Parts: sequence; C-alpha cells; structure tokens
Amino acid sequence: MTIFLITLVLLGLELPCILAAITAECETLLKLLPGKVWSRASERYEESISSCFYVQGRALPACIVAPALPHDISVIVQLLAKSRSPFAIRSGGHASQPGAANVENGITIDLRSLKEVKLYKKGDVVSVGPGALWGDVYDILDKRGLAVLGGRDAHVGVGGLTLGGGISFFSPERGFACDSVTNFQIVLADGTITDANATFNSDLFVALKGGTNNFGIVTRFDIKTFSQGQLWGGAITYPETVFPQLAAAFTETKQPKNFDPYQALETIFVYLGQLQTYLGVASLFYSKPLVNASSLKPFTSIQPQISNSMRLSSTVQLAREVSSLGTPNLYSVWATTTFAITPDIISRIISIWKSTALSMQQVTNITTSMTFQSIPPPPSVLSPNVLGFLPGSTPHKNLVLMLLSTFFEESTAYEQIDMLTKGFFAAVDEVAEDEGGNREYTYLNYAAKWQRPLKDYGMVQWSYLAIKSRKYDPNGVFQRQVGGFKIFA
Repeated sequence: MTIFLITLVLLGLELPCILAAITAECETLLKLLPGKVWSRASERYEESISSCFYVQGRALPACIVAPALPHDISVIVQLLAKSRSPFAIRSGGHASQPGAANVENGITIDLRSLKEVKLYKKGDVVSVGPGALWGDVYDILDKRGLAVLGGRDAHVGVGGLTLGGGISFFSPERGFACDSVTNFQIVLADGTITDANATFNSDLFVALKGGTNNFGIVTRFDIKTFSQGQLWGGAITYPETVFPQLAAAFTETKQPKNFDPYQALETIFVYLGQLQTYLGVASLFYSKPLVNASSLKPFTSIQPQISNSMRLSSTVQLAREVSSLGTPNLYSVWATTTFAITPDIISRIISIWKSTALSMQQVTNITTSMTFQSIPPPPSVLSPNVLGFLPGSTPHKNLVLMLLSTFFEESTAYEQIDMLTKGFFAAVDEVAEDEGGNREYTYLNYAAKWQRPLKDYGMVQWSYLAIKSRKYDPNGVFQRQVGGFKIFA
C-alpha cells in the first residue's frame, strides 16, 4: 500500500513536468510550422475538436498541428519521436474508439488539409489525401463515370477506413477497400518519406492493408478506379412485427448458393429508447442499374414497410443518404464479432439483443443498432493483405460480420454501456459456439477498445505485422506513442 501511494505521488509530481514538456514541443512546432499549430481556445482548435463525429473522440490535446505537406509530417514525426510524447493521427474524425484519432494532453496531427483528390489522365488511378472524405472522392469520380472501393458513408475519412480494411458498396465483387490501393506514400518513424507498393517496400505494402496506424503516417493513397454508372439502392424501414421475416431473408441471402457479387446489404435491427420502439432496416445496394434485382427480393417483398427510398442513383448520393442517417455529437460504443451463418443463429441473437437494449435503456436513454452484413472476398495471390483470409477462401459466402453500436448523451453512462456491450458479445459467442459457427475474426474498424483485432487476424498475420513493425519502426514510436490497436498490446 505504501509503495502504491508513493507511486501516485511521484506520478502526480511528474505529470506537470510532462505537460510542460509537451507545451514546449507545441511551441517548437509553431516555430517550425508557422500557422499550422493550433493552441487551446483558438477557433481552429475548437473546430477540430468539435468536428470529431463522436463525443468520446473529443479529447483535449495540448495543441493540434495541421500539416499541409508530407514534409510537414516528416518534421512533426522526427520531433515527437525524439521527445517520446503521446500523439494521435486524425483523418476524418469518425473513429468510435477513444484515443484512436485524438489524445488528451498530447499532440493531435489533424490531416484534413491533405485532402487533394487527383485523377490521373488515363483515369485508372486516383490519388487521394488521407484527410479527404469519401464524399469528396465520389463527387469527382461520379462525373467521370468512375468509382473506387471506398466507404459507404460520405462523411467517413479515407485514411482510417482504408488502413483498417474498409467495406464498400462494391465489396462483394471487389474485396476490401485496402485491396484496391496500388501505392501508399508514407512518413516513417524516422521522418523518411517513402512509397510502399507491389515492387518497392512490398512487405510494408502488405502490412498497411489492415495494419492501421502502426507503421507511419500515410500521406497519399493511390487507388484503382473502375467504370461505374448508377446503382440501385437505398433503405427500407419496417416495424418490429417483421423481425422474423428479416432474419429469414438475411439467412436465405447468406446461403452460398444465393451469393450475388453485385449485391451489398446490411440488415439492421434498431431500438429507439426515447420512443421505446424497435425497427428493422434493410440497407440495400445493387451495383448494376437493375431495378428490383431478384437477389434482393427477399427484403423488398417484406410487408408492411414504414419507408422505402430504393431508387437508381449515383454513388455519391447514396453515400450521402447513409451519412444523413448517422448520429453525430453523441457518445457511442461499438463492438463486433464474426460467425458462420446457421438456420437459427440470427433469431437467437435478436432475442439476446432485445434484452440487452432494455438493460441499456435502464442506464440512460439510448439508440442501439445491431447490423448484420457479409465479409468481403479475400485478396488475390498477387496483392495480399493481412486481414487473415487466404486467397481462394470464401468468407463472403457464409461468414457474417455483426456490429453493435449504441449511442447516448450522458458521459457518465459510458462505462456501463460498454460493460453491457461486452456481456452481450460474450452471450453471442456462446450462441455461435453452440451453433457450430464461432469464428476468431474481429473487424478492426468496428472493434471495441477491449477487443484485439490484430491478433484475431491469425497468428501468421500478427507475427508478420510484428516483424514489419520492428523493421520499419525499430524504436516503437507508433507502438508506444500513438493510440489505437497496437501490435504488441
């Protein structure tokens, strides 16, 4: 007990020294990068903090630095690597995990100034800055009849989604978003600005496709484009009475014999605590301009429907619709799991979720949604990633990716909601085990702070990431000083 108290005292004495050192670094950065460092109480600082999508992401760094060039980032990283101060890397600011894209009393690197979207003359590759939003990218490409594997929400940033894997409207046919990257420009821990692609730093190229922020700061993504006209898509909302039909429709669609590479869908179950109401939503997209595609009829035929926005539209308009359904300026807890489809597993999970939603509502007023969707196909042999699915495997045909996301206003409820979420997933894992469908895979972009997505890629992939981390960041700058999911955690 005495040692514990002494430790607390020493930490208390050390903290002001640490904060003073970080403040000094902010002042140094201001000299090195004039006009690009924002201090507390400044308008730009406040805008950066408030623009983080979820409230738990709005930590208060000692300062925010907004690089405009890769060279700026090189200067920043070299300084921070020497000082060993904590820092965060922010792209679109949509991260749900606390500390992933912002840092309390450290230094946050806001990449939103690096948002250029440049289409090469041939149109087969588009270069995108990490601070761009997917709506920015689609807005330019739509005008050329092109698209990329990018986020389904126009408000989500390019950097975070791509480095964590990324699921797209076009993923059932084309894979994870990271699989379409042809080159990463990256600043390493020693400040080196370099490229990673299939022929140069090819091992780093693979590690970045799912390895998130563990190797450096990506300053440009070169992404393959493809021809794309209008899609048929939108959302259908249903009353609680059709939950059994929705579960059956999703289960039917997930049968391998029914796989359609042009069909992307999410089956969502929602509880609105304020109204004490359950709703069902089918978010449906078909990447060909085919109205009422037969593979989606298990959903479109369900009646009654409260609303239906299905129509032919552009990628950017559909992404903006998804964005309009978001819940900004609230606290949120996200978590995820993966299992193989069985005849009864969806119905069994719905029952557990309903009970969990009511338990959460007793803590605070919530909105909670449970989403089921497919995992994208694995990469090709010629362009591997580290997500854990081998070329030739078929995770997209029988595996289900499940997300639980809960939204609320009261900060004091965060830990209890997180605890109830953890209990919910423990119960779901038991059901999956009982059904013979349990799978050790955790999608990083949906994961909770207590989950371990990098290790759940599999031991081979995790070992690969560990080796490459030691090679490209031997002093562990991005392991020790940056938040998010770490290789050696």
